[in-house]
Amino acid sequence: MNESLALPDYDIAIVGGGMVGSVLAGLLSASGAGWRTVLIDARSPDGLVSDHYAPHYDNRSTAISAGSADILQRLGLWSRLKAHATAITEVHVSDQGHLGGALIDAREQARDALGYVLENAWLAPTLRAAADGAREVRVLAPAQVTGLLPGRHLSTLTLKGEGAPGTLTARLVVLADGGAS
Repeated sequence: MNESLALPDYDIAIVGGGMVGSVLAGLLSASGAGWRTVLIDARSPDGLVSDHYAPHYDNRSTAISAGSADILQRLGLWSRLKAHATAITEVHVSDQGHLGGALIDAREQARDALGYVLENAWLAPTLRAAADGAREVRVLAPAQVTGLLPGRHLSTLTLKGEGAPGTLTARLVVLADGGAS
């Protein structure tokens, strides 16, 4: 069969259900474009989806820009996260050992903050819960991609795991599984 005539299982396959993959799935759904999207995550869904603090995430934090906070607002997630965010009101930019520098102040930009810092234990489960509840997004977990065969019009992914259908096709594959990509 001619690949260009084949109907894919999905328009977009996102490999990796962490923060990047989850927010992308949510944004694609919120766009209203109607893209059939699959989010493939190697981790078991147990304990990943929560509107609450998830202490099993490591104790790192993530700094997000004010623009990213605006995106989370559009997705309806910022109201859950803002109470747990620490505002970044000043940024000092310098180059050690060299003269000069800059101080960027949120007040000079007429903003409450230039960005925010959030514990991953709040941010990650909120993003994943939004992806799991998004229209047009199917979540496969636990599922691992064991093979990827790119084609001119479709890519074929081979999967293994409890939540895996064996193979699937997609017009676009996004690798969002961190260093493992």
